Amino acid sequence: ANIIYACEQDENAIKSKLKSLTENSAAVTKAKAKVTSLSSRRLARTARAVPTTCAAVIALSKELVSAISQNPAASMIKTMAEDIAAVASVTCSPEEKADLSATATSMDEALTA
Repeated sequence: ANIIYACEQDENAIKSKLKSLTENSAAVTKAKAKVTSLSSRRLARTARAVPTTCAAVIALSKELVSAISQNPAASMIKTMAEDIAAVASVTCSPEEKADLSATATSMDEALTA
């Protein structure tokens, strides 16, 4: 059924969706690297970035994973992933680090789904 559906789509629409998927995958990979980095960092200084707290990084990361599962070609995925990747530094509690580690695993699963 998916093959027939794809054949019925306009070539430019398919190319556009493929471009979005490629850009989203690259952005999510960068966001996952940041989440992994934050989950293992011992000391951190808070810098001006969006998001600015570990809790905000966790929330946005979970929102990102949810968005990927709903529509991996959505343009908001790249924006959310870039926001996460742009975090300079935040301080995370041991519980938050564990949550970030689990979220990084969810990002891996979303990237390969």
